[in-house]
Amino acid sequence: MLNISSGFFGDDLKRGFFSNLQDIVSQNYGKDDKFYLFLKEAEPLHEFVRVARNCIEHEKPHMRAIISNFRMTESGEITPPTFELVHPEQPRDEVLIHTLFSSVFADLVEFSETLMAHIVAKNIENKEGGFVFELMYFPDGRPQNPYIRYGFGVMLNGKLTPIG
Repeated sequence: MLNISSGFFGDDLKRGFFSNLQDIVSQNYGKDDKFYLFLKEAEPLHEFVRVARNCIEHEKPHMRAIISNFRMTESGEITPPTFELVHPEQPRDEVLIHTLFSSVFADLVEFSETLMAHIVAKNIENKEGGFVFELMYFPDGRPQNPYIRYGFGVMLNGKLTPIG
């Protein structure tokens, strides 16, 4: 995502990618823009991933990840692996690793897809024969493929019509 975003917004993003992207989007489009609001909404996800990585890679007594393997309870049941985050500002209670990873993975995929859509929407060039092109969102996917949630549309008779 860093390399794709840098292609549109420059190499200044490389240090402090997420906060720099927020600053650039705020300066270019304003704090009421959908792109900026999307980034603000995604801030907790980004911050959790950053803090969790730091707790794993730079462990300290007050800032660490506790990862537990399979365990047998007193009643003889086996509990799956868990993850807990010890952090002064962002502690996370113990949770099943599978649950955490499934949730974070789904959120990161959606974040990446939506980030690319916002970047594309901000960089559409409307030079083709006077038509105005826009990026369209299809919540249930395109009829041809339910996994394609974005596509281009063109304004025809005051209505945004999908193309392709």
